Amino acid sequence: MNKKNKLQNRPILIIHPGPLHLFWTTGVYYLWAMKDKYDVILIVYENYKNDKNFKKIINLPQILNIEYIKPLRFFSRYNHITNSFKKILKTYNPKRVLFSNISFFDDQCLLFALLDSNIKTKIYYYQNARMALNWALDFKFRNNLAINGYTKKYIDKLIFFRFVAKKLFIIFYFIKKFAGFYLYFRLIPLYKRGTIFHPVINLVNGKVITKSVEWINNNLTAKHLAYLNIEAVVPKSFGLHVRMINHPAKKYLKEVGHFIYGNTYAENQIIILPGCANLEALLENGVSSSKIVSLIAEKWCEAIHELTDHFKDFKIKIKLHPSSSPNLWHEIINLINNKYNIELVDQSISAEYLIMKSRVVVGDVSSVLWWALLIGNKIIISLDTFGYERGNEMCSYGSGINYINEVSQIKNINFSSRKIN
Repeated sequence: MNKKNKLQNRPILIIHPGPLHLFWTTGVYYLWAMKDKYDVILIVYENYKNDKNFKKIINLPQILNIEYIKPLRFFSRYNHITNSFKKILKTYNPKRVLFSNISFFDDQCLLFALLDSNIKTKIYYYQNARMALNWALDFKFRNNLAINGYTKKYIDKLIFFRFVAKKLFIIFYFIKKFAGFYLYFRLIPLYKRGTIFHPVINLVNGKVITKSVEWINNNLTAKHLAYLNIEAVVPKSFGLHVRMINHPAKKYLKEVGHFIYGNTYAENQIIILPGCANLEALLENGVSSSKIVSLIAEKWCEAIHELTDHFKDFKIKIKLHPSSSPNLWHEIINLINNKYNIELVDQSISAEYLIMKSRVVVGDVSSVLWWALLIGNKIIISLDTFGYERGNEMCSYGSGINYINEVSQIKNINFSSRKIN
């Protein structure tokens, strides 16, 4: 813990903002909105320590304490997270708790710790990124991403029995996920409290446990903070209490941008921010790496050709998603650079900063497009030209995001109007 002296007569706010890259999407703006009213305790992951921009946050006088979650696994992780949360709750008795999701393991641990500590506090969970409009597909993608990551690291190195080994691993993976879910949120709470815990979301398949929604609402009186009507429909359909607000970046974008990044004035620049889903889906479907590289490079070259017709003097930069396969993407970028000059941005530079500095933002299905829509005044393009089954989700966001399922449609975009309503 990074202890500081409590400011006089100020209530305590706990914020658990989730992954580091999403802290810069949303969490930092909630911190900015609340720091003049509360002493803040941050519960974050250990990789935050090494982020040069987060070191600026640490020095804010309103940050009373920082608890770092260690990168442990299995039961050690569960014990570490729940015990750390309970200790903080008991020590500080917060007036409000703000966390970023209800569909991840750590957030469920926080919910259980709140319930088990009998702390009377107001609880809010906010969207730190784009709301998946189809949760079943979203969890399918999460599971495939984890499976593919393990496959590339271990199973693909096998000379024999590769297919059988992958099938056995998939079976083991889901058995472990189901066993962990019932152990951590059923058996252990039953042993400790005499009753089971009721997560709203099944962390294995993303299905809403409808019987648990009313129980959560009554026992934790939590509210879901949403920004767009199209996304509020999802938690409302679960029966969750929803409060519509403006994303805090609308008010604090310039102030935070200046504090963290310095100059954030937009330049004549196109930033390409591809997600990781398209590539991972092709890998999951058994498409060879060489074909994937060729296909994705070809699609991006077609889009860049159309864009450079309209923005002849614009620089073009590309930043990879934190979960991308870097080796394949470097091959893709090399092919693109045979025709066009694009700059690969270092991973340490945040996507949000690049969006602020660019007039045109191009991606596929990604939270960066959602964020660009919320802050406004950008040309935003979502490319659904890769054959990905969730590739059309951004078409639900209205005219603020230019949804493209054929590259030729780019020429029909009204580039003269940058203002998003």
